Amino acid sequence: MLKRERLNELDLVRAMAIVCVIMVHATSSAIAETTGMRSFVVYNFFNIFFRIGTPIFIFLSSFVLFYNYYHQPFTKEKLARFFSRRFMFILIPYVIFSIVFYLVRNYQYFDGWSLMYTLEHFGIRLLTGKANAHLYFVIINIQFYLMFPIFLMLFKKSKWLRVLALPLGFAIQWAFVLLNAEYFHLQYKGSVSFSYMSYFFLGAFLGIYFDKFQQWFKPGKLKNGGSKLPVWLTVWALWAASAAAHIWVMYSGRTGLHKWSSEMYDAVWNIHTYFSAIVMLQAAFYLYHNAPKWSVRMMAGFGSISFGVYLFHPLVLHYYRMTKPDWQGIPFHLWYAGGFVLAVLVSWLVVGLVTKYFKWSWLLFGSVAKQKTPRPKQAPGQYSETPQAYS
Repeated sequence: MLKRERLNELDLVRAMAIVCVIMVHATSSAIAETTGMRSFVVYNFFNIFFRIGTPIFIFLSSFVLFYNYYHQPFTKEKLARFFSRRFMFILIPYVIFSIVFYLVRNYQYFDGWSLMYTLEHFGIRLLTGKANAHLYFVIINIQFYLMFPIFLMLFKKSKWLRVLALPLGFAIQWAFVLLNAEYFHLQYKGSVSFSYMSYFFLGAFLGIYFDKFQQWFKPGKLKNGGSKLPVWLTVWALWAASAAAHIWVMYSGRTGLHKWSSEMYDAVWNIHTYFSAIVMLQAAFYLYHNAPKWSVRMMAGFGSISFGVYLFHPLVLHYYRMTKPDWQGIPFHLWYAGGFVLAVLVSWLVVGLVTKYFKWSWLLFGSVAKQKTPRPKQAPGQYSETPQAYS
């Protein structure tokens, strides 16, 4: 079996992505409360600028899958192991947290519901990822896992499919977006994997060809002595411009300054998040090789438990919001900031301690790769197959 170099930098990408997810969730209720206030522009900025976490996790899932599996035979035994690990480390935690969130949000209604109605009501939400707002992401990943063996076979057989992966990803995604707007009218299109196909194909492309492109992400000059600065300045400028466009479109739409089509909202979000996946990967490589070791170790540790943090943090926000005081002005904003900080720290503490000290922690938070000292001289080795690699 062909072994692959372990990319420790990916844990830093996960750390940044999960912080973005928590920021969006922590500011979501503030958007409604501050509409018409001067502070709305600030909350809109944080809520939209950081709305990149889920696409980055999807990109990482695809990247790791193709990085690990494309360059080796994908036998029946590996296929069986592939699905068994995802059943254990993804599906079981998903079902458990779906039950937890369903109970938390609906227990007050159970006296008036029959058992059959409750089971049917829960079953629909379990299958669609709607037991809580954030669980749709796991359903999307499960869809990608089911399709992955087929895509892997197609990419291995067709050079043109590999070369044209980036435009094909956009084509499939936007064909679905436009067809849904015209014909399907799916209410929860965000829970359908085709809505994220551009990120899946971006991950596939870089995972397959990373040996050729990694010099563009790692610090230093190119092998031929050339500078990467002009290319990266262009990419980061496009990222900043797309982020600004996304923020403005959402601000003007939310405040009634302009009425945009749903396709415009999808477009600015797609471009912003697509460039975000690329620049966050580059930023992670830079930080891993240049930031202080203690900070790299801290970020990597947080990133390694990102799947568990993703599942758990809405519980912190749910109970924190039950304590909302009737404050105005600066205390009001400090309360929202406190929710974000508390969601990060409490989730980090709980998931970190449980995964460290309890062998059964995988039932709740999946499997967690053991962390190594930052920036070691790396020996070749298969990249760890943990839920964080796929989340």
